[in-house]
Amino acid sequence: MDRDRVLNECMRVLKPGGIFVLLENLPYNPVINLFRIYRRLTSRSLESTAYISSIRGYLTFSEVQSLSRGFSVFMRHEYHLLRMLTLGLIGRYPGAQWTHLLDQVVERMDAFLIARSPIASYFAWTTAILGKGRVARMGDPTPMCSRDMRRTKKVATCP
Repeated sequence: MDRDRVLNECMRVLKPGGIFVLLENLPYNPVINLFRIYRRLTSRSLESTAYISSIRGYLTFSEVQSLSRGFSVFMRHEYHLLRMLTLGLIGRYPGAQWTHLLDQVVERMDAFLIARSPIASYFAWTTAILGKGRVARMGDPTPMCSRDMRRTKKVATCP
């Protein structure tokens, strides 16, 4: 998949004032990167190998910042620093109560760390992006304002 082409097409068809939502994996989490390496080394089926090689990269924070310029309101939130470990345990021991309790603790710890530390956000596994109010381009009926958003997690609106 050509990510740039897909994002450009999304922006092209989104109406001014429309809402854009994107959930995307991030490339920097060391735990998930170890899993990605393991998966590449151990993939046996043709389908699995084809899927792994189809992944050409993940959205970077600079690409997220660039994407933010297209909207008058832009929000971003990162998830899962260590939680993928407990999600793996839940998958391995689905009926075990202790895995769910551990998952709740780790989920809260992730949320605390991500909220308090920009570095933690950088190492998150997933980001959720919401853009609203696509900035108008030439030929759009109603002009909208835009703001260059610099590394924010808060709602920003144009005056």
